[in-house]
Amino acid sequence: MVQKWRDVQETFSLNTPEHLHFAQLLFGTCIGLGVRAVIPENLKNTPRLERAENYHSIHVGDTINVVPFRHHGHESVGRGLYFRYMGSTCMLTITIRFSQLKPAQIIGQR
Repeated sequence: MVQKWRDVQETFSLNTPEHLHFAQLLFGTCIGLGVRAVIPENLKNTPRLERAENYHSIHVGDTINVVPFRHHGHESVGRGLYFRYMGSTCMLTITIRFSQLKPAQIIGQR
């Protein structure tokens, strides 16, 4: 049996060039650049206002994920950071939509 209820969901997104400065203030200057890595972080045992910090260094063979912070144009799915917060459960969901670049593509763009 699944319990269902209705609740107010607050949402906002950071996905255009105008949002980049705010995203950098919130997450740091390297926001929008990363690799796929599993970094475990136990948020249940962390005090509410404590900052959790984990990292993964980018290696030569990694596929780089880029959040471009640009206007979507003709893309069917916009790239960016999408936040959803439900107050009753104190649950924050962050969806990151990114483009993937291979090292050869980055070198070719120079």
